[in-house]
Amino acid sequence: MFGATAGMLHYRADRAPNLVAEATGVCPEIGLAALVVDRLVSRHQQRRWNFAYDALAQRVSETFVDVRPTG
Repeated sequence: MFGATAGMLHYRADRAPNLVAEATGVCPEIGLAALVVDRLVSRHQQRRWNFAYDALAQRVSETFVDVRPTG
């Protein structure tokens, strides 16, 4: 642990390009993961609302259907 800290302090100027390169590689991956999670959540919510809309439409249509026993 001490060696890693001493190395970071000693090679302070050489560390900046490495950090920029790492950030350049990590940022698109984080963005892609956030996009995938957002799409999954929105599809899940859409499925939940579609179920609710279907149930509501069925209940509303049942109120307008005249069901009388024939005979």
